Order: sequence, then C-alpha cells, then structure tokens
Amino acid sequence: MSQDQKKIIIIIISFLLLLLLPARSQEGRDLRSRHQANVSYLRSRLFEAGVAAQHTPSHIIPIHVSIAQLVVHAQARPMLASLRGTHTLAGDASGS
Repeated sequence: MSQDQKKIIIIIISFLLLLLLPARSQEGRDLRSRHQANVSYLRSRLFEAGVAAQHTPSHIIPIHVSIAQLVVHAQARPMLASLRGTHTLAGDASGS
C-alpha cells in the first residue's frame, strides 16, 4: 500500500469518526430517543387504526395498500377535501 493510499484511508476514517461524534453526544442521544418515541407512537397509532403496517426493528414502517383500500380512499376524497386548509392528501398539492 502506498503512502498516498494510507493517507486517504486515514482521512476517510477521521471523517467517519467525526460523523459519529454528534450521535455520541447528549444532544445526539436525545434526538435519537425522541425519534424512536415518534416512530413508536406513529406505529402504534397505525396499528390502532387498522392500517396494515409491518412491525420492523427499523424506523421505516412498511405499509401495504390493497386495491380495496385505494377505492375506499377515493370514496373518502370528498370528506377529506372538506378538511382543506388543515390537511392535504399526499401527492396532491392542490388539495382537491
């Protein structure tokens, strides 16, 4: 391994260690704790609402949507439109 390659490896390792510093600080631990609480809250609310969400150890919550659910969503559109101003349908910037 050349000296230049060793220097590049040292720079990369140093950079990666710098990225870890916020996660190891009290602020990083607090942010992680709040994030985990928010994910847990959202996941439990989805389960309570009967949404077909999968329980995973990740912060990502996969949700299965069937064709029947899309039809119900389309039928509920007029009701959701009445909430315009406080709620917007995802992917529908116009709110209509």
